Order: sequence, then C-alpha cells, then structure tokens
Amino acid sequence: MKKILIIASITIVCLLAIYIYLTTSNGFYCGRMHHRYNKVITAPLARMNVVNAQYTMWLYYAAGADEYESLDEPEKAKKEYIEALSWLNIAATNGSKKAIETLKMLEKSNKEE
Repeated sequence: MKKILIIASITIVCLLAIYIYLTTSNGFYCGRMHHRYNKVITAPLARMNVVNAQYTMWLYYAAGADEYESLDEPEKAKKEYIEALSWLNIAATNGSKKAIETLKMLEKSNKEE
C-alpha cells in the first residue's frame, strides 16, 4: 500500500509540473522526445482548455505534417495539417495571442500566393 501511495504521489507531482510548464511557457519541446510522444502528454491538457497546450498541439501537428511531407506521404500530411489548423483555431478562439498572430500570418501568406 505504501508503494502505491509513493508512486501515485510521484505521478501527481510530475503531471503538475507538466501542467505548470505548459501553462507558463509555449510548452514546445523537440529535444529527445518526438512530437508524437509529446502529444500524449499535451492532448489531455489541450482538451481541458489550457490555451498554451492548444497552441502547442498546433505546433506538434504542423511538425507531423512536415514530417509526412518529407516522407512523401501527402495524404497523411494533409490529415495532420487539417488537425493542426483545428488546434490553431481553437487556441485563437480561446484568446492565445500567438495563435491569433499565426493565423494572421497564414492568411497573409495565402493572399500573397
């Protein structure tokens, strides 16, 4: 029973640290962990309306779209990009300044093309 309590406590502390990190920074980490694994941690927070986590999901899916594009898998890239735009719109709707700026930049680049 004591081991279970210790493990549960450590898990709670780790999740709290991740939550604090994602709510106080952009939360985008591309070091040793791949963006696919980061989504596992970030997605639940994004679904709980943590705006930085929502913006971070945009970054992860956009990175995934780029990866699939480089692997010459256009269908998977398109799917990832659509999901990325979805998260970007959610973050912008919830007031993320970064997301709003990114949307404006994307609109401007689309008009130029």
